[in-house]
Amino acid sequence: MDDAKRLTNLEEKFAFLEQSLQHLDQTILSQERRLAQVEMQVTRIADDVKAISSQGPSDDSIDEVPPHY
Repeated sequence: MDDAKRLTNLEEKFAFLEQSLQHLDQTILSQERRLAQVEMQVTRIADDVKAISSQGPSDDSIDEVPPHY
C-alpha cells in the first residue's frame, strides 16, 4: 500500500471516529438533560406524597371501625 492510499485510509477512519464522537457527545448531553428532568419529577412526586401523607388520617384512625358497624 502506498503512502497516499494509506494516508487517505487513515483520514477516512479519523473522520468517521470524529463523527461518532460528536454523535456520542450529543447523546450524552441529551441523556443528562433527560436525567435532570426525571430527577425533578421524582422530587416533586416525593414532595406530593409527603404532603398527602401528612394530610391523611393518623395511624390510630386507620384501624378504627366505622360508626355504622
